[in-house]
Amino acid sequence: FFLSFYFLSDIIAMWFDDPVLADLIKVSAVGFLLKPFLGMPNAVLQRAMNFKVITQGRIFSMFAGGSSSVIMALSGYGVWSLVLGGLIGTLTNILFLTWRSSWLPVMALDLPILKKHSSFGIKVSLNDIVAYLRQQSVNFIISKWMGAAALGLFNKGFSLSAMPMEVVGGAVNQPLFRQVASSIDDMAAVRYYYGRSLFIVTFYTLPFYIGLWWLAESFILNVFGLHWADAIPVLQILALTGVFRCMINPSGAVAEGTKNVGRQLLISIEVLLLLIVSVAFMLPYGMDMIAYGIVLVFAYHAFRLTGLTSRVLKVRRQYFLKEMGPALLPCLVMFFAMYLMDFLMYRFGIGTDSITYFFGLSCVGGAGYVASVVILPITALRLERERWYGFIKRKMS
Repeated sequence: FFLSFYFLSDIIAMWFDDPVLADLIKVSAVGFLLKPFLGMPNAVLQRAMNFKVITQGRIFSMFAGGSSSVIMALSGYGVWSLVLGGLIGTLTNILFLTWRSSWLPVMALDLPILKKHSSFGIKVSLNDIVAYLRQQSVNFIISKWMGAAALGLFNKGFSLSAMPMEVVGGAVNQPLFRQVASSIDDMAAVRYYYGRSLFIVTFYTLPFYIGLWWLAESFILNVFGLHWADAIPVLQILALTGVFRCMINPSGAVAEGTKNVGRQLLISIEVLLLLIVSVAFMLPYGMDMIAYGIVLVFAYHAFRLTGLTSRVLKVRRQYFLKEMGPALLPCLVMFFAMYLMDFLMYRFGIGTDSITYFFGLSCVGGAGYVASVVILPITALRLERERWYGFIKRKMS
């Protein structure tokens, strides 16, 4: 892939009529060369069930890449700040995971091991490639027919909407995959692990998507500035993908753990084709309608992947409502608490773009969420609040 993008970069730049793009693609392609050095220490830590370190690496790399991009952008590096920031984030993750895993690269060729794992590895890699193409296909269409400025605004909304799941989802998916793979002969255990993961991901991720929906305007204007204002509706619309992301990520881990990667790959290709058609169809109607189209694609992806896991685990669709339902209740309380606060602030003339609005709704929504977890007499919520109490006691002792 590195060589493909490297040698095709000039042709792609000619297609977009932008000579700078050739160098950008060549440098960006270096990321493909870095992937193996990230994958190996990550695999070592997964095998040791050390998911805390993996999550720490992800957070450190996001901070390093994001802060580097901001500093370079302010220093006048322009679009190069995005490319170099991404590479800095990847390198940070590689160095951190290599240090914590005590793994060092060596040159070795073991054909029996290669043959044993190649089939599964190729399918997983193809799934990753299709996922990469999904994002790049959207970038390609928007940049070609709407321009670089529109692409930057859309990517800002999309990247912010993806961030909660990137942090929480990865921390849950890796142990889920390990547990499912080790319990593949015990479907009752797999169903339990899957259900708990659906609950945990929804419980800890969906509140952030509710917050993004309510606070998109005040967050973007106060953090990024007025020139990013057109990204506000994109972020609000893509926040609606939150509930579908909560189903897609654990379902993908179960599909891989139960050796259904091939069927998952076919679904991923379906979603890629549907996404291209959706974005192309919505293109004349602007970025907001493109975002709505992407929400529908996420809904289809969730429907197809949960359908696959339903057949594999022999569960009905009601299973998902049963497992996710307890996590949805505090989210509903949070939503209506923020709705009430929004109404009161409107009556007092406080605009949705103000920092007062941001902190006001954040505090009220968070308080409503925590209060509902503490008060509601539901078993799944009781287990989580006991986990909270245990964590607080350990920190205070």
